[in-house]
Amino acid sequence: VNVLYEYAVLCAKTNETDKAEEVFKKIIKMNPSYVLAYKDLAIIYLSRKFFDKASEYFKQAYKLAPDNIYVVFEYANYFHLMADFEQAKKLYLKLLKNENLPIFMMISVAVNYISMNMIKRAKDVLLQAIEKEPQNIEVLFHLAQVYFSEKNYQNAKQLLEDAYTISPNTEIANLLAKVCFEIGEYNQAYALFNLINLAIPNNLSIMYSMAECKYMQKEYDLAKEHLDKILKILPEHEQANALIEKISAEERK
Repeated sequence: VNVLYEYAVLCAKTNETDKAEEVFKKIIKMNPSYVLAYKDLAIIYLSRKFFDKASEYFKQAYKLAPDNIYVVFEYANYFHLMADFEQAKKLYLKLLKNENLPIFMMISVAVNYISMNMIKRAKDVLLQAIEKEPQNIEVLFHLAQVYFSEKNYQNAKQLLEDAYTISPNTEIANLLAKVCFEIGEYNQAYALFNLINLAIPNNLSIMYSMAECKYMQKEYDLAKEHLDKILKILPEHEQANALIEKISAEERK
C-alpha cells in the first residue's frame, strides 16, 4: 500500500490527477484506515472545486487522525478557503501547540488571523516565524502587512526592502510603494508603481496610485496624463474623476 501511495502522490504532483484519484480510492478500498489517502484525495477534490467531496474526505481523515498535523493543517486550509475563518482558527490553534511547527504552517495560521482582522495574534505568530527563518519571503511580506495595518510604516518598509532584495516581485513592490506613499516618499513610491505598471500594463489601481503620487508632488500635468489614461479605459472611474476635479480646483486658485 505504501508503494501505491507514493505512486499516487507522484501522479498528483505531475498533474495526473485522474490517475491519482483512482489510486487513492484503491488504497482506501484496500486499507480503509489509510488516513493520508483520504487527506490527499480531499486536496484533489478541493483543487477541482468539488467542495462537498473535499469536505467529506477531510472529515474522514480528521476522524481517523485528529492529531496528525498534516491532516489538521489541510483541513484548516479547506475552511480558510471556504472563508469559514472561525472554524479554520480552531484547527490552526491545535497546530500552534506543536513547538516545531513548520514555517509554512505558521504562515497559514497568521494569514487566517489577518483575514479575521486579529492583527495582534497574526503578529505574534509571524514574530516567532521570523526568528526561525529571518530571510523567509512570505514571513517578511506578511509581517510587513501587519505593520502596515498598524501604521508602523518604518518597520514595514525595512521588512519589504529586505524581501524585495531577496525576491523582487510585484506584490512586494506594490506594498512597498504604498508604504513609501504613506511616509511621503513620493518619488520612490512612483518609481515602484511605474515598475509594476510596466510589468502589468493597464492596471487601473496602479495607474491611479501613480496619479496620486504626482498630485501629492503638485505635478498636476503628469497626474492628469495618468488620469486621462484611466478614463479612456473606464470613463466612470469615480476616484479618477474626483481627483481631476481636485486638480482643477487647485489650478484655479
